[in-house]
Amino acid sequence: LLLLAMANAQNAAVPPGLNWSHFPHFSWRARVTGISDGQPGDLLPFLFAEHSYSLGENERYEESEEFARRALELEPTCALATHQMAHLFEMTGRSGAGTEFLAETEDNWNLGGQATHIYWHWGLLHLESGDHTEALRLYELTLQTAKRDDASGARSSEAPSSSAASHSPSHS
Repeated sequence: LLLLAMANAQNAAVPPGLNWSHFPHFSWRARVTGISDGQPGDLLPFLFAEHSYSLGENERYEESEEFARRALELEPTCALATHQMAHLFEMTGRSGAGTEFLAETEDNWNLGGQATHIYWHWGLLHLESGDHTEALRLYELTLQTAKRDDASGARSSEAPSSSAASHSPSHS
């Protein structure tokens, strides 16, 4: 929607059925419209993450990963980019690399609104690697806790932390 608004602000014709994949040059558009100077905390990481998603959905995995990583370079806490990286690891059959990536970056995304969902992806990656014990541990640590909190109406004041240090080195 933001990109559609940007196109409208530039008086560009917006054809019916327009979607994210019609905007392959987010950085150029962002700079032209003055919404980003590439500094942490601005919209450019979000735009890169969204573009990464559209590329991944179109099976352009290498380009998708490039944009997700660029988003994370600008803003390491960009949960959208981390989420897309999890998708990419799953879609390209790199579960070991995915479990390592999520372990290494957990402190950057575990407090955000997508944390439970990213933990879910992390569990899927462990299942794909055959590590059912770690998948179950993540479920019990994060997803089951979130389910209990939702059922009781309570909100944990602290996000569950599995911390990379608690992962055994055999998870690769």
